[in-house]
Amino acid sequence: MVYGCPAATPVAIALNSCSAPGVNQVRMVFLDPEARNIFPDWPAIAAETVAGLRVSAGTDLDDPLRQ
Repeated sequence: MVYGCPAATPVAIALNSCSAPGVNQVRMVFLDPEARNIFPDWPAIAAETVAGLRVSAGTDLDDPLRQ
C-alpha cells in the first residue's frame, strides 16, 4: 500500500499540503503539528491510518517484502 500522493494539482496542494507529491501521509498525520488543523476529525483519521497500516502489514510480518 502506498501512503503518499503520486500527483496533485497546485490547487490541491494549496488546500492540503499533505497532498503534495512525495509527502508520506502517515508521517504527516502523526508528526506534522498542522495535521490536527488540516483534519478536523483528527482522532478518526489517526485511527483509520493505523487500521490501514495493520491491514497492509497482514499476518506475515516476517515477509521479506515487508522489511
